[in-house]
Amino acid sequence: MPRTPSAPVKPSTPAATAPLPRALQSWDALRLFLCVVDQGSLSKACEVLELSQSTLTRQISALEASLGVALFERTPRGMALTAVAQTLVEPVRAMHAQALAVSRLTQGLDDSLQGVVRVSASEMVAMHLLPAMLAVLRQQSPAIDLVLLATDRMSNLVEREADIAVRNIRPTEDGLVARKVAELPVGIYASTGYLASHRAPRGVADLSGHEFVVAFQHLDGFRASLASAGVPADALHIAVTTNSHATAWSLVRAGVGLGFAPVCIGAREPAVQRVMPEAPTPVLPVWLTVHQEVKANARLRRVYDFLAERFAALG
Repeated sequence: MPRTPSAPVKPSTPAATAPLPRALQSWDALRLFLCVVDQGSLSKACEVLELSQSTLTRQISALEASLGVALFERTPRGMALTAVAQTLVEPVRAMHAQALAVSRLTQGLDDSLQGVVRVSASEMVAMHLLPAMLAVLRQQSPAIDLVLLATDRMSNLVEREADIAVRNIRPTEDGLVARKVAELPVGIYASTGYLASHRAPRGVADLSGHEFVVAFQHLDGFRASLASAGVPADALHIAVTTNSHATAWSLVRAGVGLGFAPVCIGAREPAVQRVMPEAPTPVLPVWLTVHQEVKANARLRRVYDFLAERFAALG
């Protein structure tokens, strides 16, 4: 009797190629997990991700529920990794890096002038310089949709938090391409209200009779400029310091004290006057930064070249 052919045997799937849980296939899940790991606390991760703590907590809880395991232990000192999470960190980090690399490569091959471009800049630049520039850019290239990220924290271009960054310091991260497009002169300003009750300083010797508003990031430059003019920094009264350049400028406009701003911004503000224009003050460099793997992207190149031209005109 003829043999009945046996049913084909389905090859078993090797454990090394078994699919990951669906939760770990999500770009956002990887990004959130790694950010909490790297920052060590929900609050710090929320600042980096620009999410509310309730939103991040909910998404981490959903990730843990999907995996069926706890990834973090909430402690008074922050988020501690569970044993399971510790075994996941490096494989997930490697996957995340590969996903970013693929995303940048495919973005770099895009020759379309249509789509989204995310620009990151400090609050001061985003509020006072970029609006007029982007209005012209939108008229010239209406198919490019813009996302403007106003933050004094440097956006991570490697992690694709932004496509183009307008920075005031030269980047040092591997894989980034930067071009200095301007050096903006900085002036000392006071509001007309402040000057109505305080005699305007005529020389560096007069500065000790005035109050100053300084952003944390400007303190070193402020002290160095004073030292170069022969004025000891401890001879001056810094009335208010703040972590925000935009807030410092608002305090100056409100009459709290003298403060610093790029001349191209101060000259447009009718409520303030520049004092001691001959005084030595630092210049503010402007660096345009993009990741080298996406610099050939047509719409990114369009925005990059446009901003470079506009900032060069300011300097």
